[in-house]
Amino acid sequence: MNKKFYKCPVCLKFNGTCREAISFVCKSCKALVNIKAKKHNYYIHGEQDLPDKYKKIMRLKNSQSRFDIIKNFYNDKESCFIDIGCGSGEMLEIAKKYFKNIIGYEHGKILFNSIKFKHTVYNRNFNIKDINNLNDKNVIVISICHVLEHNFNPINLIYKIISKIKSPVVLYIEVPLYTGHSFKKYQYNYKLWYEQHLALYSMKTLEFISKKLKLKIVNSGYRVFYSDNLNKKEIIKLIFTNSWGFIKSFFERKNKSNILDYIKKDYGYILLKN
Repeated sequence: MNKKFYKCPVCLKFNGTCREAISFVCKSCKALVNIKAKKHNYYIHGEQDLPDKYKKIMRLKNSQSRFDIIKNFYNDKESCFIDIGCGSGEMLEIAKKYFKNIIGYEHGKILFNSIKFKHTVYNRNFNIKDINNLNDKNVIVISICHVLEHNFNPINLIYKIISKIKSPVVLYIEVPLYTGHSFKKYQYNYKLWYEQHLALYSMKTLEFISKKLKLKIVNSGYRVFYSDNLNKKEIIKLIFTNSWGFIKSFFERKNKSNILDYIKKDYGYILLKN
């Protein structure tokens, strides 16, 4: 059978082969590339739905848990917080506890319209003019959560943002992982394996991105969404089927991470500085 070579959307190299026309693991950046994925123009279609009351509460809890990580790496309320792909605005809401200057960017018109009167948010890409009023000494904290997997050439996306900023930058990135419990269990039936995700990542993929951007890794680890929590029976079963992994995970924990983050490892984060 002839092998067909595919271009990786993360590192842009033709170094992956696939026999089943479903996916391949990129040899260079270790992303799991979705061959059936489709590029979307999120200004027109493909945006997420508005959250109901329950989802809103869960997203606020998830946002707070991210800030429990981020807040350890800056100490100036005069800093600016920027959320790329801010969705329904939960990160912007929690950011009010920690920042004076808060900006969001959201391509989806429905989501943008739902929060535009509550926050400083733009229905376009980042523009350096949006932070021209800040002192160059102010730290710029940028959050990019569950955005990169939707984008072709995510490294260039980040570079175009941070290369224009003269201030110190703290960058928080979060992505879904194919190396976690859920993908291993459900494989291509996993809810996050679908046409909008060009690839699922690994922690090595995040490290690859940091090297390409020449940014220092100051923290990294795993996360799980509150809405994805397993029931007690499932947790106990998971612990006993992988007892050594559980013990290892306990000692891997960082900051205030939930132990379930390190059992499931469904999402990975990396915190970078220039």
